[in-house]
Amino acid sequence: MKLKKIATFLIATCTLLMSVAAEEKSVTNGVAWTDANGNVIQAHDTVVKYGSKYYWYGLDYSQEAAVGDGTGFMAVKCYESEDLVNWTWKSDVLTKQTDDRFYGMGNVFFPQVVYNKSTKMFVMWMGTSNGPLVAVSDKPYGNFHIHDTYVTTSSGSIINSVFVDDDGAAYLSAYVWEDLAVDAPKLYVYRLTDDYLEIRKEWNSWGDIYSISFDNRAIGRSKIIKHKGVYYLIFADYGSLISVASKLEYTGLTWYDFVGGSYTYQGVKWAYANSLYDEWSGVNSFENTSTSYEFSTLIAVQGEEGTSYIASFNGWNSSDMSNSTYTWQPLQWDDSKFSNMDVPYIGDYSSIVIDAKKGTVKGN
Repeated sequence: MKLKKIATFLIATCTLLMSVAAEEKSVTNGVAWTDANGNVIQAHDTVVKYGSKYYWYGLDYSQEAAVGDGTGFMAVKCYESEDLVNWTWKSDVLTKQTDDRFYGMGNVFFPQVVYNKSTKMFVMWMGTSNGPLVAVSDKPYGNFHIHDTYVTTSSGSIINSVFVDDDGAAYLSAYVWEDLAVDAPKLYVYRLTDDYLEIRKEWNSWGDIYSISFDNRAIGRSKIIKHKGVYYLIFADYGSLISVASKLEYTGLTWYDFVGGSYTYQGVKWAYANSLYDEWSGVNSFENTSTSYEFSTLIAVQGEEGTSYIASFNGWNSSDMSNSTYTWQPLQWDDSKFSNMDVPYIGDYSSIVIDAKKGTVKGN
């Protein structure tokens, strides 16, 4: 009888361990990832959860022989996964053939997709060489079609990210060049209409709520999230304009070159605010972040035990953009420093373990 009980216990234990192992999946950082067909994944922009599946979007760089040496916009690609590790290419949800406005267009920037629960539509905001565009679809894997015409934002703006608050209100972020002779690009945040297709005009003539400028630092890709009632802005910091001579001594990523110098990547930084209508804090640094790969976005891993976040970074291959790499790190929280807010920190791991069912992420 004892042997039978022991055998039953061992079988149950092994079954439990196998179940845990089946849910936990790992990804290796700093390499190009491939989809179910063995093709390199090209999805450097945004991830959306719909139902039990995640959808990952990004630009097609297959025609880019090198940075600035390609044929312009080709497509926005979409991949599907249940575990955030194994990805299947679903479709090119937006292509050059989708709309006449894409013909002859130089570039499309940072396609950002969100789901509108009220309209049950997927909305894609993107920057283009001719101004911001909005596309919509009733399915996450498309096809998307262009809504109306170019959206009016502040002059010189490039779409950056979209944040949906707990009440369903959506906010569009864009960095804006007001006067490059005296200013670094600022980050503007706009309240969107209830259908997420337009910028609400009643706020002022441009529709923007506020602009964010940290000591005249250039802000690149950014993402707003809300944690325990506090808003956090995680962003790529390109610092202040540096001279040409200083650039020659810098080994990080260069953002834009101007006659007087360049903005170069200084790593990922963060700020916080108690309301989207309040002033933001000053710039805060993360301890373990490299300047060899660029911050892209935050991915919410929503599961049975709560929501965790992945900080996503792109390792650009300047000689072959389609073969660029990915680095995902857990964004975690320290609740011991302040009584009124948690302090975010980003891990530094060669690989991470994701349990999409539970909603957990940890270093490996």
